[in-house]
Amino acid sequence: MLIPVVIYAASASHEPGSWDTAELQGVPFILGISHPTGFPLYVLAGYVWSHVVAVDTIAWRMNVMSGVAVGVACAAAYGIARLFGAARTIALAATLWCSVTPNIWSHASRAEAQDLAFMCAALAIYAMLRWINGASTAWCVAAFALCGMGIAAHPNALWILPALIVGSIVGRRGGAARRARIPVPLAILGFVAGIALYAYLPLRSSYVVAHNADPTLVLPGAGGGIFWNYNDPRTPAGLTRELSGSEFQTPSYLLASLNPVHFFSALIAFVGETRAQYGIAGTIAIALGAVLSWRRDWRVTLVLLLAAVTGLVFSVIYPNESDVDRYRLLVPWIAVPFLCALAPRPARGGRA
Repeated sequence: MLIPVVIYAASASHEPGSWDTAELQGVPFILGISHPTGFPLYVLAGYVWSHVVAVDTIAWRMNVMSGVAVGVACAAAYGIARLFGAARTIALAATLWCSVTPNIWSHASRAEAQDLAFMCAALAIYAMLRWINGASTAWCVAAFALCGMGIAAHPNALWILPALIVGSIVGRRGGAARRARIPVPLAILGFVAGIALYAYLPLRSSYVVAHNADPTLVLPGAGGGIFWNYNDPRTPAGLTRELSGSEFQTPSYLLASLNPVHFFSALIAFVGETRAQYGIAGTIAIALGAVLSWRRDWRVTLVLLLAAVTGLVFSVIYPNESDVDRYRLLVPWIAVPFLCALAPRPARGGRA
């Protein structure tokens, strides 16, 4: 984790960015409310980070926080590779390659709510695979809790939920399944607890209005102003707008993404994104590794592929996004265990 974080911190800008980057550099520091869906986990974590790590500019601090989040996600990829038998050197080499692919590196060096969601998703997948590999049911519960937290960072983490559900169904076989039944109520509770962080939005909005803390209110027609109180979510109508992203027609595209006809487009995007990050030779190697991984443990491979591909469905149909690659961070990430599958396993299998 340390090597990628150093790279990301060294390449992070010290100046305020523009558009979403500027907003996500500033909103956490003032404990504000950003554009839909508000990203409460990102804002709360960013508030603590930007005040505790009191060095350099606020913009640089928030850029580096994203780098740390991506570094943790890379560590999770390394952990998965080690969990299923890769040698340390092979797992480290594959992880470092992933960490400097164009999509990962470019988003890890600037403030992005998706980076924190990516970290939570990566840790959730790692936890689920730990459970599949024989760990206690606490890991399964943790996977769903981390998914909920990821959604509270950015809704893009929602797309790993099918992979977690499938993993929890196929994950244990025979006697192992009987000894480790899934604590469904606890898994649901953990998931809901993560999502419950969205309560921050109406609570903070009410505080901002009650204490007249939004300086943009002096501007005519500002209403729920950006940075401090976007959409004024203390009201039911404002909260609905903030959570749904209806002003960007997001709900209609979300429903459209559930149409199975778009899954083929997601598969094409998966191949294209892999090629863009690893080149033709790397893509072929990853494909061969996926085949070998499937032969070794189809359950693990299925969870990894579902986690990456289902999230692409929304990205291929949503037109209101100039940087679609931020929705595709899991694609180069799952390549790590597949690349490691090409190497022979050591005589004594390692664990993360």
